[in-house]
Amino acid sequence: MSDVFYLKIDRIKLARRLSEVAGRPLTPEDATGWLRDNGFSQEGDLWYSGAAEIAMLEQAEVLEMYPADEPEGIARAEYPALADEAPATPQEYVLTEERRNRMALMPDYALCIVPRFLIGSAASVNSRWRPVARRIVRLAQIDAGTKDVDFVHVDDARGLLVAKLHRGFSSSTENIILYPILQGLGDLVLDLTNSKHEYYIVCRQLLMNGMDHFWFCLCFVATGRFWLPWMDQSYDADRAEVRRVVLNKMMRWWPHLCARSARFAGSDQQPLPWPRWFGGSRILEFPDAWQRISALSCEDAGKFIEKLLDADNPIRPPF
Repeated sequence: MSDVFYLKIDRIKLARRLSEVAGRPLTPEDATGWLRDNGFSQEGDLWYSGAAEIAMLEQAEVLEMYPADEPEGIARAEYPALADEAPATPQEYVLTEERRNRMALMPDYALCIVPRFLIGSAASVNSRWRPVARRIVRLAQIDAGTKDVDFVHVDDARGLLVAKLHRGFSSSTENIILYPILQGLGDLVLDLTNSKHEYYIVCRQLLMNGMDHFWFCLCFVATGRFWLPWMDQSYDADRAEVRRVVLNKMMRWWPHLCARSARFAGSDQQPLPWPRWFGGSRILEFPDAWQRISALSCEDAGKFIEKLLDADNPIRPPF
């Protein structure tokens, strides 16, 4: 499903919530200005935006939503208001004590922690993430930027690993929200850098540093966001080296991701089984990467990537 959506937004409800934050009455026109300032584009009575921007809204503020790449023949008016839809059947991730004890024997199990601010509704997660992301970009370090952040083991956090935004919003406030995190970080880096080269260098630094952390790898692998921008040929050698470093670091966490494959879901709380949760395949950057990866089990996909790392050129598989 596309990462870009058209929406109908209840500006009255949005203005009411923004008023509580601002401590003064705001109008629907103020809400319109807020939307434009935060990356929403208006097309008639609809708004056009990506998943990271939509995460700033509460469910009740979104009247209708559908992917921007729907077929031309589908009329917009045919989409019902979200409030009229039958709610998705909530999925529950169950971790038995026996399974947890077996997983605890895996290397680096104790390091599989996530920031507590990732747990909650998409709007609350995005609100808590933005100041942390600014600090990370300013310091150009994941470690320094999250120094005062409270972490919890991923298996002590209840709820699903929400990797994709779908038409339905999750009603749970206990899920771990992944999809807006690295897209929002990339947008912030773009805003705070002065050239494409500077943007590349900051992304490079944060990416290689971030993949040392389970939670960052989790967001990267599940969404495919925050990979390096395309540059001219003079960057090719560096780009290949960054890819090798990132893939090696990803393999450290790969068994833990596979072990939690049943926990990935969309924002409608419906399961995203392997390979649907692996948005990070774009890092491989060869033409049939997704076809090769998706034909394998999660565990065998990891072995495939390890073989790429053993090859002279990880862009071109030797088999």
